[in-house]
Amino acid sequence: MLDLDETLVHFVAKEKKFKLRPGCIQFLKDMSNIFEVVIFTAAAQDYADFILNYIEKDNNFMDHRLYRQHCQYEQGVYVKDLSRLGRDLKKTIIVDNIRDNFER
Repeated sequence: MLDLDETLVHFVAKEKKFKLRPGCIQFLKDMSNIFEVVIFTAAAQDYADFILNYIEKDNNFMDHRLYRQHCQYEQGVYVKDLSRLGRDLKKTIIVDNIRDNFER
């Protein structure tokens, strides 16, 4: 499971654009050959899809996408509910820049 903002991309507010992390597309291509790739972001779906569609424009390496509506809203923060994955969490790798962004 991969986070979007600050993990795969960085959004530059002043410029109102996003920048891909170095090696992002190659990383996703390589990982998709070995693992099921799930993007789980607390971002709104249209924002996330705009970026993910750009990343994946000539490829198909994302198996699933989960968005803000799949999160739990707790104390002003959107927390990723990992039970939504429907996967054995013992066999799940989570890459996110903030540890407290998800719960089981």
